[in-house]
Amino acid sequence: MFSLSSVRFLSDVLNVTPSARERLTSMFAGSPGTFLRVAVDAGGCSGFQYRYEVDTVPDEGDDVIPIAENTSIHVDPISSVFLSGATLDYVQEPFRSFFTIADNPHAGAGCSCGTSFEVNDLDDLTMPFAGKPAPCSG
Repeated sequence: MFSLSSVRFLSDVLNVTPSARERLTSMFAGSPGTFLRVAVDAGGCSGFQYRYEVDTVPDEGDDVIPIAENTSIHVDPISSVFLSGATLDYVQEPFRSFFTIADNPHAGAGCSCGTSFEVNDLDDLTMPFAGKPAPCSG
């Protein structure tokens, strides 16, 4: 069973711009227990991609970034490694608005859409699990 004692409350995992804070606060006003989950998944044209989703079920071990009362961002432990030191921003353009990760110190080259990235050096990352990923055998 999940308990709050199994999450870490960290504000230094991910920097959050004032624009992103304002948007999250307005998105989740009146919805206690709802939060934004930010994750890094394998995939995309550059090897890794950012994923954003609205969630209500915290996972054990989540890093929690408090934004305001009843507003937070959750990041799983493995994604925290890839996002450490990065900045979550909220961008508003004439025909669209979106969350984006900016200034990720672990991201090297990326695609033009800004969703996918390649890691600068996997050896520089401190993984929260034993060992390193096995090299591709194919």
